Amino acid sequence: MPTVDVLIPTCDRPAALAVTLAGLCAQSLREPGGAPFRVVVSDQGDTPVEAAGEVRAVLAVLRAHGHDVELHRHLPRRGLAEQRQFLLERCRGELALFLDDDVLLEPWVLAQLTRALAREGCGFVGSAVLGLSHAGDVRPHEQQVELWAGPVAPELVEPGSAAWQRHRLHNAANLWHVQRALGVDPERSRVYKVAWVGGCVLYDVAKLRAVGGFGFWRELPREHCGEDVLAQLRVMACFGGCGIMPSGVYHLELPTTVPNREVDAPRVLPILNEGASKDIAERKCPTRQDGARPVCDPLSSAHSRPDWSRVRRLLVVRLDNLGDVVMTGPALRAVKDNLPDVHLTLLASPGGAPAAALLPWIDEVRVHRAPWQDLGRLPFDPARELAFIDELRRGAFDAALILTSFRQSPHPVAQACALAGIPARIGQSHERGRALTFALASAPDPQHQVERNLRLVEAVGLLAGDRRLAVRLPDGARDEARDRLAARGVAGEYLVLNPFASCPARTYDPARFAAAARLLSERSGLPVVICGADRDRARAEPLAAVLGDRGIDLVGETGLPVFAALIAGARLVLTNNTSSLHLADAFAVPQLVMYAGTELESQWAPRTSPHVLLQREAVCSPCYRFECPHGHVCLAFTPGEVAAAGERLLADTNDSRAR
Repeated sequence: MPTVDVLIPTCDRPAALAVTLAGLCAQSLREPGGAPFRVVVSDQGDTPVEAAGEVRAVLAVLRAHGHDVELHRHLPRRGLAEQRQFLLERCRGELALFLDDDVLLEPWVLAQLTRALAREGCGFVGSAVLGLSHAGDVRPHEQQVELWAGPVAPELVEPGSAAWQRHRLHNAANLWHVQRALGVDPERSRVYKVAWVGGCVLYDVAKLRAVGGFGFWRELPREHCGEDVLAQLRVMACFGGCGIMPSGVYHLELPTTVPNREVDAPRVLPILNEGASKDIAERKCPTRQDGARPVCDPLSSAHSRPDWSRVRRLLVVRLDNLGDVVMTGPALRAVKDNLPDVHLTLLASPGGAPAAALLPWIDEVRVHRAPWQDLGRLPFDPARELAFIDELRRGAFDAALILTSFRQSPHPVAQACALAGIPARIGQSHERGRALTFALASAPDPQHQVERNLRLVEAVGLLAGDRRLAVRLPDGARDEARDRLAARGVAGEYLVLNPFASCPARTYDPARFAAAARLLSERSGLPVVICGADRDRARAEPLAAVLGDRGIDLVGETGLPVFAALIAGARLVLTNNTSSLHLADAFAVPQLVMYAGTELESQWAPRTSPHVLLQREAVCSPCYRFECPHGHVCLAFTPGEVAAAGERLLADTNDSRAR
């Protein structure tokens, strides 16, 4: 059985949420050989939902049944689209049930949805909510239903179209009357055509992410509606979607929490993104020989997927810094899971190449310093570039997978690969060009870097399972870290302070950071281990003086594996938006991040580790600058404020560990 996450956004409705969760307690999805589903709640209420006794009681039952439950206080409120994207970014399941916080489910609903999605192979299956207070209100003029006679296929549904009128079937108790008239039951279910489904929708997570999920939230004002509709329409256009009868989902019929409906997402944002066309959107996704359906993305400008059966040597390109290469881990794992016999070579920059020691899916590393990545410091040298092309040619690669960030172009390295005779060249870009044999239109800028990488992998037919960051420490790294700490008198818990970053604009004042770490150390009783690269030695000396006997200076004394092991063993990591953030996320270590406004939070923020991001709102954010001309207004925190945030995070994670 596929893994399932139930994702619930909620706001100030604890009693209704308790009813919804009680319906989950009774679900019969856990069949022989199956795993319990996971529940993730995003709470944006003024009062935490856990303050309500009825919620605590139901959560205890879920946990007693073996379900992993995560509660996130997710503030400030930025609208439902952002809240849904927040939940999607924390999803680890292959399937995700987006569930409103005011519905009650029959015990067979989740099992029925799961079976239907597996059978149809489409993007989503939804159980429309039934308003039984309207059971006496029979509306024959709204009860037309279009059953799927064959497999569910992609279709483009737009506001105002004839297909748009299907939404009337979900008014009041219309569906209740239709399913009773048809005599359907959970063992004889039927799927039907929809405009959209509200309240209870099971998605194929890879397909939802392939169309950008709810990453469009930044294009909407805080007050909006229809975000679930727009996401479904985009999934339907690529992969198809359907409703299922019987529904078995009942609306609690409470007042809406979204009273302002002036901005309706599907009416202000396009169903098909740039580069898409209706004829592409309406095609059926191809099926692999093993029966699995790979991602089919309508934004591709070149559609020649490689024949993976002929690929023996694969070049994966990521020419940025250490953290960027760490973020390729889930994509590399997906490649190896699908192609275990392929020889995988990583082409990385001098700064990023050391990360390969933590990524066991890499068979070989090649280093290249690209002029387009090092502007102003590395002059263009035709002879050096020709030598680079010759090196690629000698590698005899069958395909090149080029991973890039957001507005970064894959075309320069794709052109080098073309000149080297690499037949298949895969990338995603906002630009057009002939160097790529498979070109995926770039994902929305707010999409997380991990998801951006996986989106490209999935678009060429490779299925991704586990989407979490993961690194593996080489043998002996933990022992060496433990020995270094013991030599400095540290035998128990400790804090890690990594106060530096390769980009000055992303760096909180190191002296302030050290002062904050000292305050936190004095309050918690935990020593502070200062870490950093060899190039940071000189900058670290004044910080050691600030920390005094509370600090252990290991700057420049550890290679990357030992540095990673120190982070893995930390009680809390204090860091900027740099590689230590991603390492802490991979090990699920709590972290306090001074997150400058150079990039959007959604692009790089931790997805697994408990964390606090400290950032002031600034009109210049996101600036994507290397140097800050405005005195780091986005990081204008006193050491006391930083220490207080760290103290709260320590307390919160102590509570969670106790539970």
